[in-house]
Amino acid sequence: MDSNFNTTGQRIQHRSILHIDRLNLTFKHTVSSPFRNAKNPDALIENQKFGDIELRLDNRCGAAAYYHTFSVYFQGHKVGKLHTASKFNKTDIEFDYEKYVHYSNQNDWWFVIYKALLTELRLEFNNINYIEICLDSTYNLPDVFGFMHANSVNNKYRFNSYYKPFRNIKIDVLDDGCGFRSTGQKNYFHIYNKTLHCEDFIKDFFQLNGFTDESIYRLEIRLDWNYLKSIINRKNVLITPEILLDKGLLAKIFELSVKNKLTFYDLREKVYDHNRNVKYKKVSLMDNLHLDTSELLKFESPRYRQHYRNENTDEDILRKTYYLFLETGNEKYYRNIQYSAEAAHLNDATVLSLIQKFNLRYRGDRLPVLLDRMEFVVKKYSIQKKGSVLQNFMDKIRLNWWHKPHVFSQ
Repeated sequence: MDSNFNTTGQRIQHRSILHIDRLNLTFKHTVSSPFRNAKNPDALIENQKFGDIELRLDNRCGAAAYYHTFSVYFQGHKVGKLHTASKFNKTDIEFDYEKYVHYSNQNDWWFVIYKALLTELRLEFNNINYIEICLDSTYNLPDVFGFMHANSVNNKYRFNSYYKPFRNIKIDVLDDGCGFRSTGQKNYFHIYNKTLHCEDFIKDFFQLNGFTDESIYRLEIRLDWNYLKSIINRKNVLITPEILLDKGLLAKIFELSVKNKLTFYDLREKVYDHNRNVKYKKVSLMDNLHLDTSELLKFESPRYRQHYRNENTDEDILRKTYYLFLETGNEKYYRNIQYSAEAAHLNDATVLSLIQKFNLRYRGDRLPVLLDRMEFVVKKYSIQKKGSVLQNFMDKIRLNWWHKPHVFSQ
């Protein structure tokens, strides 16, 4: 993308390109998969071929969470590593792309490999475990950010107090001020001169996209699944490999992840709102990087439509709450039985059958007070819905009030 920015009164044109630098995906191993996800090393096959995918056992040190690692070849090219046999007794399989895959002449080559893994190995996509998104530009990012950081009130060795960070983050200064990196684990950025740390295939990639021998600066963000999951849950959006394939959607994820971290308050430009509150102008490193973004696809999370997907979860919660009421006589546990049943959309007949099952399976001492509590709950849910509304209402009052001194703890 091409854009203009003003520096010392001059209008200068700079070039930028946004792309993926690293990508790590996790899959679920299915029963129909021809690939065996075995832990026993004696059961492994060193060389396996499934269509265009070839797996070769790699005995070198692999990922810490998996027992075995396979080198993955697609049409004869090594494209990544497949980590199998999770040590946590899960069916997860992790695939880590080779870095050069994202710098090939074919922009969607990584996606072609992803589809081949789904079809040839019959795996099921799980999540994006880790991703690095980079913005390479001729715009001198380290100098601009370095000026704002050197004059920030949060910097102990500042020259002036011109700026205040919008987000209170810690910044590490690298290479004597030529690079900067934010601290963190789930989401952090790195700004540096990429031409000083550049492999040959990256140089070829830059030349293919119109860059010459000029210096190229990189703004790089590193995101793990925990941060991506927070975006998905907070904004109800989809983030999948199909989403990453779209440049506009990829730019939107990049903007959401890094914009607030690169925004400062300009303390030299103070204004007042209608309530005479002090407001400062916001300036950002992203102001001169015009990204062509698209809105992420929204979806309605199923957790807002139903309580739990598994009915056994509701039964387990009801059983634990009921046993706590029997052993303590605490009224709040009795109320929680009603609330849990309402949240799970269970009618009185279903709750009554569960309570009777819980009574038969109770292994504690059946003291007289516990038997009274069992009888109390059974009678409560045994009230027939037939008859007048007033009669049903009086039956509930009788059970909840007259029996209260006997079943509830004082």
